[in-house]
Formats: sequence, C-alpha cells, structure tokens
Amino acid sequence: MNWPAAALVVLSLLCLLLAGSLTSAVMGARSFFQDRSELRLRPIDPGRFAEANRALQSSGKDRIVIFGDSRAHQTTVSGDTGSAWQVVSRGVSGESSVQASYRFQNDVIDLRPRVVLIVTGINDAVAAANLPGMERAAVANLKANVSRFAVTVVIRPRC
Repeated sequence: MNWPAAALVVLSLLCLLLAGSLTSAVMGARSFFQDRSELRLRPIDPGRFAEANRALQSSGKDRIVIFGDSRAHQTTVSGDTGSAWQVVSRGVSGESSVQASYRFQNDVIDLRPRVVLIVTGINDAVAAANLPGMERAAVANLKANVSRFAVTVVIRPRC
C-alpha cells in the first residue's frame, strides 16, 4: 500500500471512530436528560424544611410564604414590605410542581401565612420538553397542582 492510500485508510478509521464516539455521547446525554426529567415527577424530600418549620417563631407580624422552585428560593422581599412582614422562603431548586405538591401542606398551610407567593412551573416545562409524548401530561399536572395550591390557600379559614 502506498503512502496516500495508507493515509486514506487511517483517516477513514479515525472518522469512523469519531462518529461512533459522537453517537455514544449523544445517546448518553439524551439518556441523562430523560432520566433527570423523570426524576422531576417523583418527590425529592417532602420533609426538607421540617426542622426549620418547627423552629419558626411567631414574630407578631403577618407571614408571607414564598413557595416553589429555584425562583421562589431566590426571591427576596425588601424595603417596607420586608420589615412589615415575616417572610419565609420555601423554594427548592430544580423541583417541579409535582414534587412541590408533596410538601405543600407542611411548608405552606401548616405555617398559617397571611399571603402565599407560589412560584413554580419551569421545571415541569423542562421535564415535558425532555420526555417525548409526556408534554400534555406535564402541562395537565402543572395546571392541576397550581390550581389546587391556589384553591387550598384561598378557601382556608383564617384563624
């Protein structure tokens, strides 16, 4: 075999090896994101704030609970509102509304807030995008969970 023919064979083998590696990487990434998306449909840790909830003291101020995902976790209240209210953050990064529903009673209702800010849904959309055929179910779950959160908060008697 002459030099140009040998180089062509080596180059062809390297291309095949590269194509195989890329295919494997894409399949692995797809599997990772699909598994991660399916995790968003299972509870993470319903008792995550149990100790903090037990330790929460009444400050004499009306309480605001900010509940939901990472956006809730990152939300702050400042100025007159921050000083006039007891602000309690109950946001969990990466959590879907399905997962949040497992802790809604403990982290919102049992804290007896005057105001609740519900910030959830983006992780449901991420899961839907990564689980082909599950888009409608993810949107239906999100609507059902947010509706249940809102109705539970609104109709709860104030004591």
